Amino acid sequence: MSNGIDAVDRGTMTFLEDSIGLARAAEADADSHFGNSLARGSLLASTLFLEACANSCLDMLVLENRFASEIDRLPLLGKFELYAKLAFPRKKLNRSRHEVQGLMELRRVRDSFVHSKRQRIIWERWSLDGGESRSPTTAALGLPKIATYCHFADAITAMRAAHAFSRYFLRDVCGFAPPRVSALFLSDDSVPNIRERHQAYWPTELHAWLKRHRIDMSYMRIGRL
Repeated sequence: MSNGIDAVDRGTMTFLEDSIGLARAAEADADSHFGNSLARGSLLASTLFLEACANSCLDMLVLENRFASEIDRLPLLGKFELYAKLAFPRKKLNRSRHEVQGLMELRRVRDSFVHSKRQRIIWERWSLDGGESRSPTTAALGLPKIATYCHFADAITAMRAAHAFSRYFLRDVCGFAPPRVSALFLSDDSVPNIRERHQAYWPTELHAWLKRHRIDMSYMRIGRL
C-alpha cells in the first residue's frame, strides 16, 4: 500500500461504482429523459471501467515510459491481449468467445456516442401526428448505436457485458482469485501489488440489487456492510 505521498488513482473502482450508481438512478427515473441521460452515463462508465482495468494490468508490467506511451495508443482489446502475452506466455485470450465480442461491441458503442455522427433512424410508424422510431442495434448485445435511444435496460446490458469480460479475462485467462482482483482494482501504488489486502464493502441492498439484475461480480471480493 502506498505511503500516501506517492499514491496514484487509476479510476477503476470509481468508474465501476459510477456505472452502478447511475444505473440505479436511471431505474428510479426510467420514464423520463433524465433517466435516459443517467443510463447513457452508466453505459459509458462501464466502458471506462474496462479501460481503467486494462491500464491497471499494464501497470503491473513496469514498462519503460516510451514503450508504455506507445502501448497506450493500442485498441482496448489489444491492451488486454498484450498484458496476457507478456505476463502469461502460455495463456491466450480467445477472440471468438462471447465475452470478447461483448467487449468489442461496448467499445464500438462508446465510440459512436463519444464521436457522434449522423445515423439513420429506423421508423416503425410515422405520420404527421407523430410516429415511433428505433435505433440500429449491435449484433450480439442489442445495444443502440444512437445515444438518444439509450435506456435503463441498455445500461444493465452494458454492465453485464463489462463484468463478463472482466471475469473471463482476470479469472479464466490470468487465473486471479477474487482477493487479487480486488487488490488490483483498489491499489493506489504505482505498481499494483495484487498480494496486498484490499477489499470494498458495499451495503447489503446493493448486493441484492446486483443479484436481482443478474450482474455477476463474484470474480472480485466485495464485503457487506
